[in-house]
Formats: sequence, C-alpha cells, structure tokens
Amino acid sequence: MTAPSPSARRLFAWLLLGIIGAYGIGAIALSVHIIHRQAAVRTELTLALENLDRLHQLVAISAPQDRAAVDAAWTDRRALLLPSAKVAAKLEGSLLREWRDAAPRAACGAADSPFQTELPSARSLRACHIWVERRGAEIRVQAYDTQGLPMDNFYEFLYPYPPTASAGSESSSTILYPALHDLLDRHGR
Repeated sequence: MTAPSPSARRLFAWLLLGIIGAYGIGAIALSVHIIHRQAAVRTELTLALENLDRLHQLVAISAPQDRAAVDAAWTDRRALLLPSAKVAAKLEGSLLREWRDAAPRAACGAADSPFQTELPSARSLRACHIWVERRGAEIRVQAYDTQGLPMDNFYEFLYPYPPTASAGSESSSTILYPALHDLLDRHGR
C-alpha cells in the first residue's frame, strides 16, 4: 500500500479543519441562543432573590430575637424566614401578585406567568418557570432553566442578571416595604 500523496494529506487536513470549525461555530451559536432564551428567567429570578434579600434584611432588623434563625435560613437555603406561617402566607400572596404583574408571561413561550406555586412533574413543563414554595413560616424560590433543570440560587444571587441589576439601583421591590411593614405590624413581629 502506498502512502497518500501530499495533496491528499492537505485536502484531508483542510476537510478536518472545516468540520472542526463548523462544529465550533455551531456550538457558539447554540450557546448564544440558550443564553438569550435564559436571560428572561434569570432576570425574573434576580428580581425574586433581591426582593427576598431585602425582605430578609428587614425581618432580621425587626425581629432581633430571631435574627440567628432568619440569617441561617437565608445563608443556607436562600429562604425568607418570617415570624409565623400566617405572615408567610399573606406575604407569599403579595409577592406573587407583584412578581406576576412584573412578569406576566414565561420566557419559553408559555401563556402563564413564570411564577408558580405548584411544580409540574414533567421537566419540559418546568422550563423557564420559578417555583415559589412556602413551608410553614419560610418562603423560597427555585428557578428552572430552558431545559427544566433547577438553577443555582447561590450563583444567581452572587452574579445577578443583568449584571447592573443589583448595582445599587432601586427596583420594584421597594414597593413591598410598606406592605411588609403593615403585615409585620398587624400579625406581630
């Protein structure tokens, strides 16, 4: 058997380089597409986490005797711990109304708001939704990406999207401060 000619080697090298280049360009295009589709759910999750963080700070200040438990819930689970389940239920309703007004449609084309209280069993139905869960006196959120996989709240809180969202700018969460003060005053701190 004879060795391939130099021109055949060059042709094979160019063909291999073209296939690798096409694969790389396709991978970049797919990544940009997914990042663009996930931008909305990341923005909505950032809004929810910033709301919960501000409310966590307010609850920690207004309930100094429970500060260690409130801070532990936020640090360990990114959860807002409130004085009672009754306050949590009322605040969950207020938060859902605010968030659903801010984001009336899910990013992946679903007709309903991305903020849901019931988690669908099918992974594809969870795509681009944010599950709002209340367990007793604790409220937490869990976002799902374009493929229905859970997103990391710790990462999303440390690196909010868009990057300028939490750089000291005021968001719609300031509207919730009077509502939280009223709830805490009416139902005990």
